[in-house]
Amino acid sequence: MRVLWWPGWYRGKTVFVFPARAHSGGDGRCALSQFPVFAQAFDEAAAMLEGHMRLPLRDVMWVAPPSWSINRVCSSRQFSPSRSLAALLQHWGVVPDVVLGHSAGEITAAYWPA
Repeated sequence: MRVLWWPGWYRGKTVFVFPARAHSGGDGRCALSQFPVFAQAFDEAAAMLEGHMRLPLRDVMWVAPPSWSINRVCSSRQFSPSRSLAALLQHWGVVPDVVLGHSAGEITAAYWPA
C-alpha cells in the first residue's frame, strides 16, 4: 500500500491505494511482532487463503516462490500485508474516504469493509 500526498489534490480526503505486486520480500515481518492488530489481521488473511494455496502462507511469505506458483503466491503475499497494514492504520484512526486498487491490489480494495 502506498500513502499519497499531493498538495491541493483531493483536499480533505484520505485515500488508500493498493498497488499491483508491491511486496518487497520483507513486508510485514517486523510488524507481525510489534503490532498485535497487524498480526491479527494477517492471521485472518492467512486463514482465508489456507485452502487456496499448496503451502501455508507463513511458510511462503518471505521466500522466493517457485515458478509454478508465482501468481498464486505473489497475490496472496500481497493481499495479506496490505490488508494488515490497512487494518493497523484504521486502528490508529486513519480511515479512508476512498479505496483504490490496481491489478492484484484490486482484491484488497474490494475486500475493504464499506
